[in-house]
Amino acid sequence: MTVRCTAELQLADGCTGRNISTMMYPRVMLIRRRGGLEVMSDDPPLHKAIKIQAHKYEIYSSYAAMGKMALIRRERTRITQFNFREGDPEEMVALRDFCIRTGGISKSKIVVAAPLARRPFSAAPLTPVPDRRAGVKRSRSAFSDLTNISQSPGQNERGSQRRKTAHHATSPLQSGHRHASLTVEQKRVLELIAQGKNVFFTGSAGTGKSFLLQHLLKHGCGHAMGRVFATATTGIAAYNIGGMTLHHFAGIDPRAHTSRQELLKQISRKKDAIARWKTARILVIDEISMLDGRLFDDLEAVARQIRRSSAFFGGIQLILSGDFFQLPPVGRRMRDQGAGSAPPLLCFESSAWVRGITETVVLIEIFRQRDDEFVRILNAFRVGRPTAAMIDKLNERYKSTTDSDSDDAIHIFSHNDDVLRTKGTQSFGMRHNKTHTICRRCGRSSYHIQKSTCSSCGYPAAKMRKCKYLSRRTSNVLQLFGNNWSQKALRRRTTGSGRMRHLKNVQRRFKNGFREGSSAVSKKAATN
Repeated sequence: MTVRCTAELQLADGCTGRNISTMMYPRVMLIRRRGGLEVMSDDPPLHKAIKIQAHKYEIYSSYAAMGKMALIRRERTRITQFNFREGDPEEMVALRDFCIRTGGISKSKIVVAAPLARRPFSAAPLTPVPDRRAGVKRSRSAFSDLTNISQSPGQNERGSQRRKTAHHATSPLQSGHRHASLTVEQKRVLELIAQGKNVFFTGSAGTGKSFLLQHLLKHGCGHAMGRVFATATTGIAAYNIGGMTLHHFAGIDPRAHTSRQELLKQISRKKDAIARWKTARILVIDEISMLDGRLFDDLEAVARQIRRSSAFFGGIQLILSGDFFQLPPVGRRMRDQGAGSAPPLLCFESSAWVRGITETVVLIEIFRQRDDEFVRILNAFRVGRPTAAMIDKLNERYKSTTDSDSDDAIHIFSHNDDVLRTKGTQSFGMRHNKTHTICRRCGRSSYHIQKSTCSSCGYPAAKMRKCKYLSRRTSNVLQLFGNNWSQKALRRRTTGSGRMRHLKNVQRRFKNGFREGSSAVSKKAATN
C-alpha cells in the first residue's frame, strides 16, 4: 500500500538537540517494504529507506486519525525525525499499525474508535480548533473528537444517525460483504476474538488459516486500538504475515538458554522489547506447532512479571494459529546439560496452555483441493493412517524417469548432509579435481569447445582460461575461481558464509609475482 502525504525531514544534534537542517517535501510517497518504509519524492528529490525494525524508530501517532504521524531515530550524535502530514486518515492509521507490527516503538497513547467509513463530501468546514462558544453543547462521540467538526444542533442529529449507520456497515463482526467468503468456523473465530477470548484455530493444509489470519490483522482486531503484534516462530512465516519473529518481539536469544531468570535478564537489557511487552494488547503467533512448550511457559511467566499482572500472559490476548500434525518443535539445547538436548514438548502440553487457552476452533472446509477423494487421501496421510488402496491410487500417478531426465531434474533436500551424500553430479557439493575449460564470451563448458575455437561462438580457444570447481560445504553452491587470482579477489568472489577455510586448496599469488610460501613476499603485497 502506498500513502501519499507531505513530509518534513529534520536533523538535529544528538548531544545538544540543536537543529541542523530542515527540508520540506510537498509530495511524498510512503511505500511499505520488508522491515520498514521507503520514502520517495520527486521535487525536491528524496529516496530514503526507513529501517524501522533495525534502527528502532520511535512512533508518535496521537494524531494519526487526522493524517499526521512522526518517526524519530535517536543515535549517539544525530537525531533524525520524519514528520508526515496531510495524509489520508485511514491510510495513516493503517501505516501506524504496520510500523508497530514491524518493530517500531510506540510513544503515543493510542485512542482509536471502531473502524470508520469514509464520510460523503460535506460543505461543513473542517478545522482543528474546537468550538468553545458558551451555551453550545457538542457531542462527545469518538468521531467528533477525532475530526473536531463544528455542527449545529440539527446537523448533529443527522450526523449522529449517519455515523451510526457507517459504524454498523464497517464493524468487522457485522459486515456482510466481508464475511461473504468466510465459513462458519472462521466467523466463530472472529466472534471469540471480539469477546476477548484466547483463541487457537487449526486445520489441515488448505483450510484457510493464513487467509483468516490476514483477515484478522486487517479487520478483526479493532478493539485492540492498534496495539496488535503479529509474530511467528519462523522468519518466513513472519514475513508472510507482515510481522516479526516471536523471539524478536520477546527480546530473547533464539539460541540455547538455561532458565527463566536468564530470559528475564536478556529482555531487561532491551528497552524496545520491554516497550513491546507493555504496549501489546493482542499477540498473534503463527506456526505455534513449532514453539516448544517449555518456552511457552517461560514467556507466559515473563509476561506476568514485566506487565506486573497476575492474569494469563499479563493480560495480553493471544491468537494462535498452526497445525500440530505438521512441523514439530525443535528440542531445546540446555547449557547446563552439555551438548545434549531436551526432548521437545508440544505447546498444548504445557501448563500455561491448559490454564489460559480456553477456545479451540478447527477449520474443516478445504479450499485448496476440490477433489473429494484426493482430500480424503491427504487427511489419511495427515493423521498417519493411509490404507493400501490409497497408496495404490497415488502410485498410479507415478511415471518412470530416464537417466537424461534425472540429469536435468531439480533435486531438493531439507538437510545439507543429504545433499553431500547425494552422488552422481558435481552440482550437489561433491568435490572434483577435474579441470574444465570455460569460454569467456558464452560461458560454455569444455564439451562445447573444439581444439581451436568454441563451437558456440567461435571464440579462440587460446584465450580461454582453466578453472577449478570448488564447492562450499556450508551452502553447497559452486564457485568458479581462476588459478591466477589474488586472495583478496577470491575473498570478493565468495558470498554468504564462504570463508577462507573453504579455499585452502587455492594457492595465493600476489601482484609482485611471488606465490604463497615464498620468503620474499612483502607486507604490502601480502595484504592484496
